[in-house]
This record gives sequence, structure tokens and C-alpha cells, in this order.
Amino acid sequence: MSDLAQQLAKLQAALQMGGEHNEGTSGGRGDVFGSGDTYESFTWPKNVEIVDDEGEGLIKYLYDGMIRHKHYIARTETATNDDHFPGAVVAKYTISRKGTLAILNNIEFQPRQQRDVGNSIVARLRSLDGITL
Repeated sequence: MSDLAQQLAKLQAALQMGGEHNEGTSGGRGDVFGSGDTYESFTWPKNVEIVDDEGEGLIKYLYDGMIRHKHYIARTETATNDDHFPGAVVAKYTISRKGTLAILNNIEFQPRQQRDVGNSIVARLRSLDGITL
């Protein structure tokens, strides 16, 4: 196995994230005399696709996302709706001759980011910037 093949295998292993990731809640329940809405974001990481061209290329991290929308009247929950959808986080990378990984700044969501879904994947990508494979 070549050095680059070993580095890509290490990158693939370092990117793995299992389970459910609660990305937080936004919005509010309103007040006693009004209404409000909260939106809770979840990410379930799936598989990672690495397209390499001699030590540089794209990382495409597929995920399933969900936004749980809760509606409140007088601070009492009156309705809940779960919206499920697929998505991907795409990042460009390079691997130096010494094996140092650089995640380039243009991390994108495909099709687009829904609330906070996918933030845990972006954080994982950024945490790997500068590691030696």
C-alpha cells in the first residue's frame, strides 16, 4: 500500500462519526399570552466519500438530517412536526508531502444548510485540519 493510500485510509477512519448528534435548539416558547416556535436540529452522519487526485481533492460527508418544529400557545406545546431530509457537507483538502492534512476554508452544504443540521460534521472537518496522517 502506497503512502498516499495509507494516508487516505487514516483520513477515512478519522472522519467517522456514528450515532445521533443534537445540534441544538433555536426559537422560543413565547409568553403566557402569546405563541412561539422552537426548532431542534439533529444530524445522523452516514458515509464519507473521498475523491482524491494525487493528494488533493474533495471530502463529501453524507448525512440524514431532521428538524423538530414545536409550536406553543401560552407556553404549552400544541403541535410537533419532524422534517427529515438528506444532505452532504463538502470540503476541499490537500495532503502535503509530509502527510499534513489541510482542510480548505470553503466548506459547503449540499443542497443548502437547514438550520443547524450538519454543524457537528463541519466541526469534525475543522478539527482535523493540520493533523499528520
